[in-house]
Amino acid sequence: MPPTILLFGATGDLARRMLLPSLYELHADGLLPAGTGIVATARCPARSSAQGRFSTRRSSTRRSVPAHGSSSPGLIDRLARAAIERGVPFLPGIATAADIVRGLDLGLDRFKFFQAVASGGLPALTALAASFGDARFCPTGGITAATAPD
Repeated sequence: MPPTILLFGATGDLARRMLLPSLYELHADGLLPAGTGIVATARCPARSSAQGRFSTRRSSTRRSVPAHGSSSPGLIDRLARAAIERGVPFLPGIATAADIVRGLDLGLDRFKFFQAVASGGLPALTALAASFGDARFCPTGGITAATAPD
């Protein structure tokens, strides 16, 4: 399966100046493995004119480099809708029943319980799963080798 590169904070300074241009150039030069997906997300929209200029190049890259799956630390409606529209599997992070309801409303039924330990651990996940029987969860964040079997 081709790799997918997931970039959080895509409108940040480091991403704008270094990561996104580098990924674009690697793709343009044919140096990424065939079928590599690049998924970039951010909590806020781009602010600088330089970012806006790069967005044009990035959008053409997005069309030519398909994503094969992505996840997010939270349920970002815009990102979820884009993944669903493109048929890209998407595993958003959730921590509350309200997050799950929003995800179900968007058409999702698979979620990442993130930060699992900080959000109440196994008791919290058990309670959420009981309330949302059709949903499936992948707990991440703070799980250790000792607690993983639970």
